Amino acid sequence: MATDLDAYLEILANPTDWWNKGRDIRVSDESNASWGELLRDDRNQLTRTDAAFEAGVTGLEGLRPFKAFSPRMLETGPTPAVRQAFERPVRAVSRNPASLLPGAADLIPSPEAIQTGYKQGPAAMGQQMGLEFVQSLPTSAAFAAALATPVAAPFAPGIGAGLVGSAAIRAANEVVRQETGEGIVPKMRQFIGTESRTGISARPRDVERPLYAQVTQTSPASVKESQRLANRNELQQRIDLMRERFNPRKGEFGLSELLFGR
Repeated sequence: MATDLDAYLEILANPTDWWNKGRDIRVSDESNASWGELLRDDRNQLTRTDAAFEAGVTGLEGLRPFKAFSPRMLETGPTPAVRQAFERPVRAVSRNPASLLPGAADLIPSPEAIQTGYKQGPAAMGQQMGLEFVQSLPTSAAFAAALATPVAAPFAPGIGAGLVGSAAIRAANEVVRQETGEGIVPKMRQFIGTESRTGISARPRDVERPLYAQVTQTSPASVKESQRLANRNELQQRIDLMRERFNPRKGEFGLSELLFGR
């Protein structure tokens, strides 16, 4: 005699057959049927007590919604409305994968998560990223559903790329700020000369000197270096400035010194 467990095992053994059971029978061409038609059919299949079903009750009397999950009812397969509620979004996303880009943007760490990582370590940063991702799921799902529609589909790649790019720039800016004390925009302004160099992340060019005079013997190497500095051409001066500024860990590469001599 078949048991409830046998019914569940049968579904797991043949999930495709179970999923397609009754397709296009209760609702013809259900993949293209209107939601009104699908929901009316679903309403007609509300589960009731055996007595209410045999009596033909149509109201709220005798409703047993959890009976739909009993082995006997599950064996009949999903209703057309349930089947289409899963299949239609999947088909829409498969036709327009760019609609998933908003969700991809949420995988990029936020500035707040990066700050947490620098202050408390990678584990705390990972926890915050996970929390932020879960909190953003409803918004991402709504974005994906909207961008998967035929009306918005042509704009999905641009909108999605914009969201990913914006998140990446914000993350990069925060990393640069944590490493150097300044964001990307001040760095760019200093590079093109519209903002004076702050020297926040550069190696100091001047060392602290004592207030009293010290008499030291000049070494041959010092004399040679003094002569070199005095006889430098413009290119050599720029290369020396670049070497003084060069500090990759702090985001300083000396490009403005080499290109513009400042």
